[in-house]
Amino acid sequence: MDQYVEMKTLGRGAFGVATLVKKKTSGRRAPLRVVKQIELQRLSSETQQDAQMEVGVLRQLTHPHIVNYYDVFFEGTTLRIVMEFVDGGDLSSAVKQRKEESDSFPESVALTIFAHMLLALQYIHGKRILHRDIKCQNIFLMKDSTAKLGDFGISKVLEHTAAVVGTLIGTPFYLAPEVVENSPYNKKADVWSLGVVLYELLALEVPFHCSNLPALVMKIVTADVPALPEKYSEEVRDVVVQTLEKRPEKRPSADQLLLFPVVHQCVAPTLELTMTGMDQFEEICALGSGTYGVAFKARYKTGGRFGLECVVKRVNCSSLGEAEVTAALAEVAVLRRLSHPNIVAYLDTFTDEGMLHIVLEYAEGALDREVQRRKREVTPFSTIEAVTVFTQCLLALQYIHEKHILHRSVKSQNIFMKDGVVKLA
Repeated sequence: MDQYVEMKTLGRGAFGVATLVKKKTSGRRAPLRVVKQIELQRLSSETQQDAQMEVGVLRQLTHPHIVNYYDVFFEGTTLRIVMEFVDGGDLSSAVKQRKEESDSFPESVALTIFAHMLLALQYIHGKRILHRDIKCQNIFLMKDSTAKLGDFGISKVLEHTAAVVGTLIGTPFYLAPEVVENSPYNKKADVWSLGVVLYELLALEVPFHCSNLPALVMKIVTADVPALPEKYSEEVRDVVVQTLEKRPEKRPSADQLLLFPVVHQCVAPTLELTMTGMDQFEEICALGSGTYGVAFKARYKTGGRFGLECVVKRVNCSSLGEAEVTAALAEVAVLRRLSHPNIVAYLDTFTDEGMLHIVLEYAEGALDREVQRRKREVTPFSTIEAVTVFTQCLLALQYIHEKHILHRSVKSQNIFMKDGVVKLA
């Protein structure tokens, strides 16, 4: 600590003290840092391992929406972790202030924070890391409106041979049903916790609260999510309902949520493309033609979706009559409204050289091709396989029917498989 000047104590937690500091040798404009001081001698061996685990996790993480780690060192039995100072405070303080003023977060602000956290989760889940303690106190705000996820003190790196873990840990109000029931859980538990955060930003209270732990657990496991204030859109209500799905296997992942149009529009400005129109894409191959145009497989060449494979539907509006143009635009309007893990995701729309382009999620493997393959090889679908496809299509239909939308062309050619998930197109 000789190289730092201590400015003030920021807080005390279960493991130790957080202090605001700056380097002695960096002049007046020395950047501020936070030093987390953990006295290991006072802790049990298990808690010491937790503290050291935080260091191991932090060493791996470099992301614009995760609090930066800079250094770690020991002084005697004290472990000191040097981290980025986030100048806007934590999200819980912002929630408390708005609650005192009876002024909930605008939908766009809440969704932007939610989207930033999804990007952070996408990153850590890709490294097989669970946060396991997502809550407003562990989300930090920069003055430029960037949100950052912090405090990985109870994160756990998943071993390559293990897909789930089984220990109860975290803050009760934000815990997923599978966690409070002491069932095995995975990255979907972090998604639930983030869903609670989004609900809290919109309603200024967590969805489930009770005066005692057993009653709280019962509510988390069995109670319906209370309705949000009516001023919020149907799209954001959908996001909340899906993230707070009791069954983890039905709950979307961070990757899937980032494809929801209402979410993606909040991250697009931070992932701004340097090219426009078809310059964004590398065409891979033609996929076919339909009533309104052609479809081809492509890949993003730049921006936040760099390398992502997609389908581009190209519609020549000049060759269509007024009714056909209206129908094509109606398809776009419908796609914008749909955000569901069992429906092919809408990504973007743009015009280029008089052509309307609709960009969709790429889902490999149409069901009709799989049917033909199995027919040739005389290997019919098992009952479980058939019912799984049928059930996931029903979930997609349930979703669109609730929006008073008919598909009108449900057939095996319009059903796709992606990573074991059935998607209706």
